[in-house]
Amino acid sequence: YHPAKRLLVMVDRDEKDMRTGAGQVDNASFNPEDWTLSFLPASGGFWARVFGAIRFLPSSYDGSVAMHEATHSVFQDLIGGILNPEILGLHEAFADYFSMAVLGAPTIGEVMQKGTALRRADKILQYEPSMEAHDLGNVVVSALWKIRGLLNDKELADQTALETIRVVSANPYASAGDVGPAHIRALERLGAQALASD
Repeated sequence: YHPAKRLLVMVDRDEKDMRTGAGQVDNASFNPEDWTLSFLPASGGFWARVFGAIRFLPSSYDGSVAMHEATHSVFQDLIGGILNPEILGLHEAFADYFSMAVLGAPTIGEVMQKGTALRRADKILQYEPSMEAHDLGNVVVSALWKIRGLLNDKELADQTALETIRVVSANPYASAGDVGPAHIRALERLGAQALASD
């Protein structure tokens, strides 16, 4: 993968939620409009910082959060605009997956949240229609992470996950139910290629 655009990274940015216009807190985001990664300041004002009552560290301190947001830019480049809320959930799943894969840990946000993970691949949620995007992402990332743990070839697992997102995202009306069959096809094809090259 070679990025088409250069990312601009903004730390301690006071950014508004793109959907509601309200201020965001204790988080980070990728904005496809201006191709920026925004890392918001930690919660609490000056005195909270002085007396150590701050609930979260700045999101820019957390490598898993930074990798997650940077991965959104990759998928934006590969997929383009998102028409379907389920694809938004898949976007979250794959951003979590690649953050976890690069860092070798099944959690997101532990540094930012001072030891408590924001999301975990080993905690599987039950799929329900109209799930919030990060929750829907958990359903998918948990399955992908479990498969990755079963494969000796982690590079094959990661290539299969990337191929799965390419295939599923080619259909703007795809849903979480399309991930399993696409992943099986990608694993069969890429696994066969890996065996042929050995």
